[in-house]
Amino acid sequence: MTDSESSEGVATSEDASEGTSEPSAESSGFVPTDEGDLPPDCSVFEQDCGEGEKCVPWIDPDGSPWLGFTCVPVLGEQGVGEPCTLDFEDSSDDCDAASSCFSFSIFDGVGAGQCHAFCTGSGDDPMCPPSHTCLIGNGYPGPVLCIPQCDPLAQDCGEELGCYWFGSFFSCAASNGAGPAEPCAVFTDCGAGNVCVEGDRIPSCDRACCSIFCALSLGDVPCAELPGTSCQSYFQPGTAPPGYEDLGVCIAP
Repeated sequence: MTDSESSEGVATSEDASEGTSEPSAESSGFVPTDEGDLPPDCSVFEQDCGEGEKCVPWIDPDGSPWLGFTCVPVLGEQGVGEPCTLDFEDSSDDCDAASSCFSFSIFDGVGAGQCHAFCTGSGDDPMCPPSHTCLIGNGYPGPVLCIPQCDPLAQDCGEELGCYWFGSFFSCAASNGAGPAEPCAVFTDCGAGNVCVEGDRIPSCDRACCSIFCALSLGDVPCAELPGTSCQSYFQPGTAPPGYEDLGVCIAP
């Protein structure tokens, strides 16, 4: 292990407490449900494909995600942190050889997202640079990518990005910019500093709406924008990950 890499902070489908309505790793399909006819396998950690190719998670175009790993040609030069597109027909993307596209949205069979570096090490001991988490499945088809962590209160992700809960850690994702009390269908609909919650937690919300992250130590002041709500713990009692004990969300008591 080098000084620039760490095996800490590995996210798997068995990890951590659930927050509000954002997806857990398991519900996002990290464990394959139907192996079907898998393409030839490869190792994401060893990157043992031929010249001009890279090993990536294979995504079934019929809808079953991350069924295994396959070699695809390196078609682009987008680097880590840059926007990318993912072709669900053959699992190829326009990221460079050292990264893969983690998709946030899908349109006409093409995903839009951001390039992330592959985890290094092994399935038993995956490694990523500091302040990153290895997003890996249980056993382990899945992204196997180093995802940067973020602070939901500081919202330190950058322009047009928000800090969201991914089932066992907070990370940056492209935001659709919805504000407090506006409807949301997926967690990334809500803009930076906001979070999608069930409708009965927000007064006058029918199904699901965006609420506001708040610090429990500051009381209800941040919730003034949502009358009828107060700052309550984002996590169930005793389940907050280290460092997130003060994280709250504005919801109805």
